[in-house]
Amino acid sequence: MNILMCSPVSVTFGNKSGIHIRIEEIAKYFKKNGHSIKLVDTINPNIIKNYKYIYCLISTKSDSISSKVVNLHAPNALLITDLYTPILLEKDLTYFSHNPLDYITRKKQVYAIKKILIATTYFIVANKRQKAYWLKTSKNLSLPIIPKNISVIPTGYPETIVKSKPQNTVLWFGGVYPWLNPAPLAEAFSQIAHNFPNWKLKIIGAYYPGTGYKSLYEEFKRKLQNIPKNQIEIIPWQKPQSLKMSLHDVSFSVHLPQRTKEDYYAHRVRLLTLTNFGIPIATSGQDIISKIIVNSKAGWNISNNTLSLKKQLAVLMKDKSKVLKASNNTQHVQERLIKQQLSDKIFSENIYSL
Repeated sequence: MNILMCSPVSVTFGNKSGIHIRIEEIAKYFKKNGHSIKLVDTINPNIIKNYKYIYCLISTKSDSISSKVVNLHAPNALLITDLYTPILLEKDLTYFSHNPLDYITRKKQVYAIKKILIATTYFIVANKRQKAYWLKTSKNLSLPIIPKNISVIPTGYPETIVKSKPQNTVLWFGGVYPWLNPAPLAEAFSQIAHNFPNWKLKIIGAYYPGTGYKSLYEEFKRKLQNIPKNQIEIIPWQKPQSLKMSLHDVSFSVHLPQRTKEDYYAHRVRLLTLTNFGIPIATSGQDIISKIIVNSKAGWNISNNTLSLKKQLAVLMKDKSKVLKASNNTQHVQERLIKQQLSDKIFSENIYSL
């Protein structure tokens, strides 16, 4: 098959986000199964008419490339939609239920999603939980997906295993969002920093331009002011080639999502990025990858509560042998995820049967 892959983010793949990694890995998956790929981040009728198979990601935006694909959809084309995220659950975390403007926004987002669902022939998701979520959600939207037309294709981080050279560094890796906020980590670290003068807290990412959460990030930065300047390091989102240098000194990372349905269904590739570098993770997540990390003893369950969190941090910062043991267990996390989740029929076999 020749597949046109439509990306909502630049195909130059500068600073990698989860969406960048997902698209890049799906492209590799298609190629591995013998398909020819053309990747674009803009669309027009002259491009779309030449392809029978078109891939896009689910979107709540009426002006997204996915929505444009639907509007230009050729009658003989088969649309493959990647339901990579439980997107309505994520969006709901930014709304106020009694705000009329938020109500209207959600209605528009549901409409955009329904248009894509109607136009789609085949669906893929990142894990089995997402499959169950979208089967239920599509039914609630009165557009039920046929179970045989949705397959699980889990993806991980593309880099090979690289062992780090850990020093006394605690890491927050990623953004500041309503559903994923490092504020408790900043508060906890600030309260024990004087007991561990040789340790520092490193923030990689934090604010990603275009997300709309700058005010939340500014609030988070104010909390960091309670940490001695020599014990805090903030660096921007990193390109793949520079990420290794930014991670080489990390002892362990902390992951603190809010306990929401969004977290349960999420596919946190950022966690696989870290375990592929040999970095263990203290996580409060309910997602599948967090579960595998804890079960593999490549990390630990940790609390979002500041009082409990600072005690747990102190234990890990005192006992380097505990961190080293967890680091040694990181190398098989991604392999176990792929093996556990990829149980459906090969995608190419299913698509040929349509």
